[in-house]
Amino acid sequence: MGPEPAKIVERYTRLTGRHSMPPKWALGFIQGRNGYKNQFEAERIVKRSLAAGYPIDAILLDKYWFGGEEKMGNMDWDRKIWPNQERMISSFREKGIHTILSSDPYIVQGSKHFGTADKGRLFATNAKGKTRIIADFPSGPAALLDVFNTNLADWMWPQYYAQMENGGSAW
Repeated sequence: MGPEPAKIVERYTRLTGRHSMPPKWALGFIQGRNGYKNQFEAERIVKRSLAAGYPIDAILLDKYWFGGEEKMGNMDWDRKIWPNQERMISSFREKGIHTILSSDPYIVQGSKHFGTADKGRLFATNAKGKTRIIADFPSGPAALLDVFNTNLADWMWPQYYAQMENGGSAW
């Protein structure tokens, strides 16, 4: 048997570095499920939960904020099903509720960004250096973003992460 787990973690984090604590709200109750399909559903669950006396520190908007699985990688609100997400997020914030938007490391071939990401060589590759297409991905053929590519963050920031400027609190 080795040292106590707490001592292992202490030594490991001394070696690798220690993160600061996340914001207090992130340690609270995060309302989520496998995707609110539209703005109406998200607003309804917040209203019903608060009326029932449940505290909500954040709501997680999963795969439907950008239009659903078949649009994974579009990286923007689907205005047909989220017609006024700015008002919704502002309303949540007034109630002390933060909005978390899911982000996925995959982009389906049908996404408006697939071609640009492929041309920029931002996807994981196969042994021949070609984009590795996952043909049987549940949302349709897709590729995995190469998180080790130093250009990826620069490409993603003005697209995906600009949503933080629109009221999102976290990813």
